[in-house]
Amino acid sequence: MEDLSDYDIDELYNLKSRLEERLEKYFGDDQRFTGDEGYQDLLCRLEDVEEEIDNRELKNNESNMNNLMNFDQFSLNEKKKPSAGLSKEKKSEIVKKAKKGEDIGKKGKNFDIVAKKAAKKYGEDRGKKIAAASMWKNIPR
Repeated sequence: MEDLSDYDIDELYNLKSRLEERLEKYFGDDQRFTGDEGYQDLLCRLEDVEEEIDNRELKNNESNMNNLMNFDQFSLNEKKKPSAGLSKEKKSEIVKKAKKGEDIGKKGKNFDIVAKKAAKKYGEDRGKKIAAASMWKNIPR
């Protein structure tokens, strides 16, 4: 018996169709034997090929599921707060400076300007949230 792991999935499907064709043509006219392998041998080989195909598809599905789970985990990690990585004291200090109107992030990026631009596209409430997220992301760590 040959090792089916050497075949790629397309070759396995081709082998399966050839085996099915040979099984259909196994008996010729008047039900006479026309093959060089036994009927049961062909059936066993077909079962082996089908099992190999199923195993590969199962592995592929498991791999796709793992990739999807990794993507979901990545997405969850990306949803962290923009202020993540800053201590509570540092956050408090930044909020106090912002309330006083002092510059707290990168120079030239005014909260009001960012909020107005985002509000035009996403609405006023969401615009403020986007500006706040941008502010926290621009805080030097």
